[in-house]
Amino acid sequence: QVNPFTGTISPLFPIPNTYIANGSVAFDHARGRYIFNGRDDQGNGAFFAVSVNGDTIVQAPYTNPSPFPIGLEYDLQLDTTVGLWYDTQTDIQYLVHLNLQDGSFTQIAPLNGVSYVKLGTMALNSNTHRYVFIGLDSAFNKYYYYVNTQTGQIIYQIPIAEDPNFGALHFDNNTDRLYGLSSEVD
Repeated sequence: QVNPFTGTISPLFPIPNTYIANGSVAFDHARGRYIFNGRDDQGNGAFFAVSVNGDTIVQAPYTNPSPFPIGLEYDLQLDTTVGLWYDTQTDIQYLVHLNLQDGSFTQIAPLNGVSYVKLGTMALNSNTHRYVFIGLDSAFNKYYYYVNTQTGQIIYQIPIAEDPNFGALHFDNNTDRLYGLSSEVD
């Protein structure tokens, strides 16, 4: 638990023998649990669902490292985890639904035209089931991509004229606003 006013950290409970992959964490508000991609002490990939009170730790191993997850978000309305996968063999990005019981995933659709996804820029609007991220097309043009989480269709592809160096995007489902942190160097 983190105190945002003092910056102090109070460990709640250990998650033994687990490495958490960067950029692959979602939060299920209804169940009060973190969902993340990680590795066990043997280096095996797995998805984890860990409640903040420590009473439930689910570990769902996955065997195929390609495609691998590059971002996870939790859809509050559909009660499901969605994510972006990158297939290293085909060099294609995919939108998928994740099964936390067995570590499998269901491919919704390839994200045609998306050549690169900037890690740490994913957010989800659960009200409209729109997954948003910053990415590049094959000509290295930067866009905000909005993807329908049920069909995988790219709904919007909004050009980014100036590089805002955004990260940590978050969609506030109560206010219907997208927020992000920007690094500016003076």
